Amino acid sequence: MPAHNTPIKPGRREALLIAIAKARHRMDDLAHGRAASFAMIARREGKGERHIRLLAPLAFISPRIVSALLDGTAPANLTLTQLVRALPYSWAEQERRVGTSVPFCGLVRVLRNPHRPVSATGRQHNSGPRGD
Repeated sequence: MPAHNTPIKPGRREALLIAIAKARHRMDDLAHGRAASFAMIARREGKGERHIRLLAPLAFISPRIVSALLDGTAPANLTLTQLVRALPYSWAEQERRVGTSVPFCGLVRVLRNPHRPVSATGRQHNSGPRGD
C-alpha cells in the first residue's frame, strides 16, 4: 500500500482493534485449554468456523500495526479484509503491506511511558532531560 496522509476513521479503527483483540483471546483460549478447537469457539460465539479461522492470524499481527491503529496513524483505507488477506508471517512484511513505518523502538518508548504522545516517527514528545 502506498504511503498515506489521511488518518483512519475512528469506527474502522475500533472495528480492527476489536477483531485483533478477539483473535488474541481465541488463540489464548486454545493455548490454555479453555477451547479445544476453532469449531468449539465458533459454536460458543454463534459464528461459522470459517469466520473464526479466517480472523485467527490477526492474533499474530505486528505490534507496529497495532500501535498505528491505537494512535490513529494507520492508513485510512485499511480494512479488515485487507488485513487478513494472505497475512504474511513476517512482521516486517506485514508492516510493508499495510504501510506503517513506526520504528519498534517507538513502541518500546510507548510501553515505558504510555501517557506521553508519540509522533509518526515513533518518538515521544516531552520525553525528558535526555531529549529522546
